[in-house]
Amino acid sequence: MRISLKLLPLLLLPLPCCPLAMTHAGCKFICCLSSLSSPLPTCVPPSEDRVWGRVTCISDHCLVHSVHYDKYSVPHGMDHTDHGEVSHDQDDPCPAKEVPHKISGAHDQPLEVKLAITVNSISDIRLDENSFTAALKVKMEWRDPHLDVCSCHHDEGPMDVATRMMMNGNMEEWIWIPDLTIWEHRSFVREEGVTMEKLNKIYVKNMEKGVQVDLEFDVKASVNCHFNTSWYPFDRNMCK
Repeated sequence: MRISLKLLPLLLLPLPCCPLAMTHAGCKFICCLSSLSSPLPTCVPPSEDRVWGRVTCISDHCLVHSVHYDKYSVPHGMDHTDHGEVSHDQDDPCPAKEVPHKISGAHDQPLEVKLAITVNSISDIRLDENSFTAALKVKMEWRDPHLDVCSCHHDEGPMDVATRMMMNGNMEEWIWIPDLTIWEHRSFVREEGVTMEKLNKIYVKNMEKGVQVDLEFDVKASVNCHFNTSWYPFDRNMCK
């Protein structure tokens, strides 16, 4: 059984900070430092002040963090964010709510995180304990303005064309990741590898402003559900 939910936009309030915009000279210096060519090139630092911090290079592209990047602070959203209309379902036990927010500047925009959940299977239904276990695939998508992508292919500099690249799964330890909580869960276990590392699929794509981050992972959750079997087999139970 597979149940898919559409991408649901969630709004998170950020802390004010300046976005990252790499220059051609900055990207050229980063690509020079990451070069494996022989003989090693002489890298000339850019004349402008350094605005970047951590750099992670995959093949011919480098993901760059702003110099004061904080993985524990919510990035600010884009000033052109379109939240769309919220559709209301009468059968939804947790209906979406329109929450007004005060915006005083371009860097105070709330961050939009899109969430999609696919239920791959439901098992271990226990009526006596009012619980069941679900195998879920979770996808989250957001845009981080404090990241940028440099292209080191033929000295291209900052990326002008959107390019999607896959990062290592441990990149989650270095960038801001939304928190995910399942209401009334009994246990929540993410899929792990043989060496206990998190099995993630993380993609980044440079945008006109910032970098779009796509995160995908599998979880197994045991959830409380208050079953009412009075009208079995015609009962209908809805778990919140």
